[in-house]
Amino acid sequence: MPRMTGKHAMMEQLVADGVRHIFGNPGTTEQPFMDILQEYPQVEFMLALHEGVAVPMADAYARLTHRPAFIELHIAPGLGNGLGMLHNAKVGQSPLVVYAGQSESRALFQEPHLSGPLVDMAKPFTKWAYQVEHASDLPQALRRAAKIAADPPQGPVFLAIPMDVMDEEADVEIRPTEYTDWRIRPSTAAVTRAAELLLSARNPMIMAGDRVSFSGGQAELLEVAELLGAAVFENYASEYNVPAEHPLNLGFIPFTGGFGGLRNTLADCDVLLVVGAPVFQVIFPEQKPPIPDGARLIQIDLVPWEVSKNVPADVSIVADPKEALKDIGQLVRAGRTPSLQQAAEERRAATSKRTAAARERRSQSTTAL
Repeated sequence: MPRMTGKHAMMEQLVADGVRHIFGNPGTTEQPFMDILQEYPQVEFMLALHEGVAVPMADAYARLTHRPAFIELHIAPGLGNGLGMLHNAKVGQSPLVVYAGQSESRALFQEPHLSGPLVDMAKPFTKWAYQVEHASDLPQALRRAAKIAADPPQGPVFLAIPMDVMDEEADVEIRPTEYTDWRIRPSTAAVTRAAELLLSARNPMIMAGDRVSFSGGQAELLEVAELLGAAVFENYASEYNVPAEHPLNLGFIPFTGGFGGLRNTLADCDVLLVVGAPVFQVIFPEQKPPIPDGARLIQIDLVPWEVSKNVPADVSIVADPKEALKDIGQLVRAGRTPSLQQAAEERRAATSKRTAAARERRSQSTTAL
């Protein structure tokens, strides 16, 4: 294994992982990192004048590239400045690897100016937070951080690295990060039960979330909706899953209030398919869920924690949304009788009138402004 300083090991690992841009706002405890950065012209440092800008810059970059983005923040005050945006990245499931320089290990006992419990500060807003104490661990820590950030649900991770660890020499192993293959297909029994419920529904509806887009399952989602004539809406999402002007797209149901908007939307729903989304995420939740009494719930997600978390589902499936929707679509298509097809067309026509009226109201409001 080659022997090098921690700061060289960091940069070599980032280069091995294809990192070409670093977003940040450096300070005193990142001096080793900034000193070595000039030796790697293939990596561009994107300077922000505030941590509250650096984090969303990286957030947008990660969403566009579908790869973990690397951020440098400055010790306790700088990390504190970025925590609000890290909260948004965690809720929005954006894969970020955040590094902050820590005071020298041997000086921490004296509580130097600007130092603080960086890991404790970052924990509530990240999937994983850790302070690297040895230069030999740096490449593996970076690989673990990138993998955790990219695993569903994607989100930010944090590494605190003391200045002396960056300057320490060690034998290290540099190799590209191995990411997890999360393309899990659901069981035949589960998708069959889901398809049966959807085919027997009088008024099925679909709520879609970011993990549909994450899986690339937009086309499969739209096919299921069109086969059923089911209206589609989003409760909390930042990605687009259905074309804005599609006649079955009810749009975004606000999460800023309680369950009122959801209750109105679901008032006539007897089977709700929730795919790639939490059930339900609002700022002011209520004890009684907004699903009508007697309505059935089907939930499909990559994240086991979200499935049946707050509202028990009649069919719970942990799987890749794209693969699950593809299998359900095939079963729904095969199971449609002429009468079911006619019912789907009637639902589609009714929803089309509803969405057209909503677009007209929005257009009039915009014109009035």
